[in-house]
Order: sequence, then structure tokens, then C-alpha cells
Amino acid sequence: MTASLKLATPLAKWPLIILLRTVGAASLSYNGLAQTPQMGWDTYNAYALDYNESTIITNAERLVSLGFRDLGYRVVIFDDAMTERNRSSNGTLIENASKFPSGLRSIADQLHNDGLEFGVYSSAGKFTWSLIPRFGDFSGGYPGSLGYETQDAQWWASLGADYLKYDNCYNEGLSGTPKLSQDRYAAMSNALNTTGGNFVYSLCNWGDDKPWNDLDMLEVGNGGMTYDEYKVHFSMWAAIKSPLIMGNKLDELSPEDYAILVNPAVLAIGQDPTGSAVSRSVRAQVEDKDQYGFGEVQVWYGSLANSDQVVAFLNGGNNSRMMSYSLVEVFGGLRTNENAQKSWDLYDVWGNQTVMPNDVAAQVLNGTLAVGNATGYFNSSEISWALGLNQSNPLLLGTPAGSVQGGGTLSAEVARHGIQMWRLRESSSSRKRDEL
Repeated sequence: MTASLKLATPLAKWPLIILLRTVGAASLSYNGLAQTPQMGWDTYNAYALDYNESTIITNAERLVSLGFRDLGYRVVIFDDAMTERNRSSNGTLIENASKFPSGLRSIADQLHNDGLEFGVYSSAGKFTWSLIPRFGDFSGGYPGSLGYETQDAQWWASLGADYLKYDNCYNEGLSGTPKLSQDRYAAMSNALNTTGGNFVYSLCNWGDDKPWNDLDMLEVGNGGMTYDEYKVHFSMWAAIKSPLIMGNKLDELSPEDYAILVNPAVLAIGQDPTGSAVSRSVRAQVEDKDQYGFGEVQVWYGSLANSDQVVAFLNGGNNSRMMSYSLVEVFGGLRTNENAQKSWDLYDVWGNQTVMPNDVAAQVLNGTLAVGNATGYFNSSEISWALGLNQSNPLLLGTPAGSVQGGGTLSAEVARHGIQMWRLRESSSSRKRDEL
């Protein structure tokens, strides 16, 4: 968040993660990491503070065996409670030996050997989130990094950390203006630069003082939502270009949940090389509101690589409904918008030729089918998202769903609390007409 920080052009379009590399004590250069939103797994949503070395190893093994790693879910984030509650006499953090008997450095090495990354957590404040009385723990919080930025950054680097999630808890009142927040987060940015290592620096400051937009961890697999609601959740995180950080128990996934998280057509939108987030073009209230008085429909659109577009219809109403909008309405309401006048081939990113079938997902989960042989799985370690899109890989495009002519209308029946999302690719007839 410092004035001297140089961000690559793609990141300026979804500026939620800072990338750092030390070239000298006071200089920065772009390190080539996270050109698209970061993907991985975090302990907090499923385990809160009740996790340990076994938890980490179990879920890390599932990241590999279930193919998540090769989709890009690589960072494993130890979200709070990885240290003792007090610092040493010289102010250094102390690793929690009872939770991690092998030692954090040893665990980090194991993650690296498995092609994964080691993510750590702290707060730009006096304490971390854990001081807030939750889950019956009233015994006090873990140390935050405010005032200890250089010491903490050096400690994480010594452990082999690749990623820092930096929270906003107990910030001592140093918020309320962009300058206050910037100075506080810049202190850690500068400290990370002195370590000599590469860090992905992820700011988690709750929207205070108009920061970058990180929507926080995914909830898919944690219960409390319907299948359609999970689809909305996952789709919009990808379309908005938020990091896709799972927060579930990977050894307890249902086939439906697994199929959502590995959907290649949605992941291709989240990992699109342009890094452009969607915008909302339509928002309207509906009569069939839920018990809390919520009920509206929305339309979102955005640009993708190869001149493709993404369009999403959201139904926040309490009943299924037919949604119909002209391309003019979809693309912001201007008749002069060239995308509204083009003809498009439609690809349903949740179509049945794209989503892994439940029976196949079940076989992968129980170990009777290698994920590389599973219908609907795409290995982005072998073929990058960008190359797959350039090759028009059908798994990345979605299921063919017809076409719409220039100036025409998009229509779909959208489930209660559901989503219809398409990739739009300009039709050959439209391209030929433009060339005349």
C-alpha cells in the first residue's frame, strides 16, 4: 500500500493482493507471482483455532490427491494460533510447539516438497482476531504485528513462508482515513521487503478506508447453504476476481461440493489472464422476498481474454423465475455499446457437459478413480488457463447453450437464490459482418 509499490498492469484491475520481492533494503520490483487471483486453502472457517499439525497435513494431502493443487489451489494458510500467546523476552514470536511438534519449518518444507506453499497470518494491530471471545475461548489473543513488523517478517521468512494474510484487528485506532491505514499496512510491506524472500501480501482489512476488494474465504462445503447458493457464491468470487481460498474440511467434502470447487469453466473466469472484475448493470427489487425481507435480481457483466465476455443473472428472490434482459441492458444500458450490437455464442459454465458428474466426483473422493482420469477435470499444471482458452478447450468455455443476435435478448430460468452464468464468445457471423 506504499507509494513506491509497483503493481503489474493486470493487478491494477483487481488490486487486492500486493506482491513483493526484495532487490535491496529499500527497493521493489514485481516478482511475477499471482498474476491472477491467489488460490488455496485456509484453516479458519472450518477449524477456527482448533487445528494442529495433523489438520494441516491431512488437508494438504487432499489438496494433492484430489487435484486441487494442479488446479492452482496451492497456498496453505495457518490462520491464527500458530504461535504462543506471548512473545519471547526479545520480542520474537514463538511457534506453538504443542500444535506443531515437528516444527513449522519442517512442515513448510513438506508443503514445498509437495508443490504447495506456506501461508502465515497476523494482524496490523496489537492482537489477532482470536482475542474476540468466540468458540468459548476467553483466554486472550495471540500477538499482532503492529510495532513488530520487521521482527515478524524476518521470523516468517526464516520459516520459509510464501504468503502473509494480514488482518485489521485491534488496530489501536489507526484507521478512519486512507492515510492511516496505508501507513500501517505499508510498515509491513517495507518489512517484508527486507527479508530477501518472495511474499504474496494479502490485505484483510474488512473494507476500512476503501482498500482492495478481497471477499475472504470460500464457504463451499461448510453447510448452511443450498447447492444453488453455493453456485452463486463460487461464481461471484470468481467473476469479481477475488482470491479463491477454500475454508472447508477437505476430507469431508460431498460430491456436489467437490464438483463446484473444481468446475473448470468457472475457474477459467477467475483465473482469466485479463484480471478484469465484473460490473453490475441491473439491480431490481422483487416481490417474493424471504423472511428477512431480502429479494432482488441482479445482472453482472465483464470482459475476458480473447474478447470474450462473462454475463451473470442472479435471482435473490424466494422463487424460481424467468429472467430476460436485452444486450443493451446487460452491457450497461447504452445502445452505442459495441458489445450490445454483436452476435454471441453462449456457453453455460454450469452446464452438464462442464460440471463433473456426482458419481464421478464420488469415485475421486473415495479414491477409486484417479482425478486425472475424471470426466470434467482440467489440469492447469499441464496446460495453463490462458493456453487452454486460446485453444478453445471446451471444459474451459462451458456447455454450448445457443446464441444471441446483436441487439437481442438473453433469457434464462434461474433457480431461487441461484445464478445463470455464461461465457459469451463472438459468433463467426458477427465477426464476418464486422470485417465487411
